[in-house]
Amino acid sequence: GLTALSIEFISGSVFNEYKKNKINKKMHQLENHIIVCGFGRNGTQIGKKLETYQKKYVVIDKEIIARKENYKNAIFLQGNSIDE
Repeated sequence: GLTALSIEFISGSVFNEYKKNKINKKMHQLENHIIVCGFGRNGTQIGKKLETYQKKYVVIDKEIIARKENYKNAIFLQGNSIDE
């Protein structure tokens, strides 16, 4: 009942599933977008340029990206771009 739901929510699985669904919805709405593989020094510079021109793009990086809020036109995915 309520206890099981509380445990699921606290463990983060409900929140993680919500985040996945939200990202999937955004990705299905994308057309003519750019994919940036890696968000190190070069990827970050590319992201800044894409933000300047208000282009939609997806970033795939092995690490969790800090300061995502600075990139309004990006969707961030954690993973290996070779596998995706």
